[in-house]
Amino acid sequence: MAIRDAAPARAAKRLKPAVLKELTAKHKLLAEYMVTGCPNARLVEPLGKDAGEPLTLLESAWVLGIRARQARDLASQALWHKYHASLLQAFREGHKAEALRTVVQVMRADGENKAADRKVKLTAASMLLGDAIAQQGQTNVSVQVGVGVAVTPGYVIDLSGDADTARADTALREGQSNQPASPVIDVTPVRVDAESGD
Repeated sequence: MAIRDAAPARAAKRLKPAVLKELTAKHKLLAEYMVTGCPNARLVEPLGKDAGEPLTLLESAWVLGIRARQARDLASQALWHKYHASLLQAFREGHKAEALRTVVQVMRADGENKAADRKVKLTAASMLLGDAIAQQGQTNVSVQVGVGVAVTPGYVIDLSGDADTARADTALREGQSNQPASPVIDVTPVRVDAESGD
């Protein structure tokens, strides 16, 4: 009978992935499937996706037979990230003409000539002109909400009173007295005649 060490097994320390010098075909396909989707419908059918529909990183990895950990490590690499960013930029550039056509259609669309319709048309026009109009007609709206007690000019708050009344009011609030409380704050406006000079 062999005696085994009772010490718990140490977890293997995971090393950082080596820095990539170049991308393989699978690495490039991983990025391409995330941007433009997989063209093969049979491969993405188990995922419930259509051909050409963009995939997530893990879905792309599954289609290509790459482990999830390896795909995450690959996505953290600067070289792969740069390639993925270039694909996204190319995708954006390829759709600028279509987006511009949509903006023109929105700008020319007939509406009910309400404020919302005019706002949408103005926004579309400003997009075409590169926001030149939007910056000229920009208005800043400032809203301030006060949470303190507002004192309106013209009101006088009279806090004077004798000490006995204040003690009686305090005792009444604490339930120690049966005497009726007198008003502590009188908010009756004081009117001053401008003609009398008082």
